[in-house]
Amino acid sequence: MIGDEDETLDNLVLTLEMEGFTVMSTADGRAGITLAKLHKPDVILCEVAMPGVDGQSVLQALRADSTTVSIPFICLTAGTDKQDPPTGMNLGADDYLTKPARAEEVMSAIRTLLDRHQEKGRQPWPKSN
Repeated sequence: MIGDEDETLDNLVLTLEMEGFTVMSTADGRAGITLAKLHKPDVILCEVAMPGVDGQSVLQALRADSTTVSIPFICLTAGTDKQDPPTGMNLGADDYLTKPARAEEVMSAIRTLLDRHQEKGRQPWPKSN
């Protein structure tokens, strides 16, 4: 999870941990790129609007690297900028969620993407009961 809004970050991290995921998080886009390249997470959730290296720049950097190009990527946006979804999807985002996203909505998006990637040979993910 990459995002600079503490409350959003904390809530999503808690939700994912409660669902059995191991979560890494950072409030900085540049650090997020480094973490993704180092740890190769199963999925990345990233806020679009961040100071410095924004979510679209994170997405571009990860899609340009052969080791992170296929990691499922979900953009989170406040939804006030109508250009965000088309731009992010054109850069290779797998999904786009508008904040505040409900926990069920986030988990559904993650499960869908991970199921799709598991079918392509990725490792299984924790399933909730």
